[in-house]
Amino acid sequence: MMPTMVTFRAGTRALIALAVLGAAACSYEQQDWRSAESADSSEAWARFVDQHPDSELVSQARARSRAALAYGDNERAVIQRSDANMKILLRFA
Repeated sequence: MMPTMVTFRAGTRALIALAVLGAAACSYEQQDWRSAESADSSEAWARFVDQHPDSELVSQARARSRAALAYGDNERAVIQRSDANMKILLRFA
């Protein structure tokens, strides 16, 4: 009867350890998602996809990466035009 009790305890401990590890993995995924959201850059979203390729959020992360890349390119173009316009205005000041 003793070996059964030891096996049961070992099995219970193993299940608890797996549950803790599973919760920690989920926690890392959530932290990485929040980090990518905060940065909102194509690089941050790509990093999320690389770190969590099996996540159910991968398709959303890829879409956000494409959007961030497109928006970022447009924003950089606007800034460059604004800088060029400012230089022209400063010449006449």
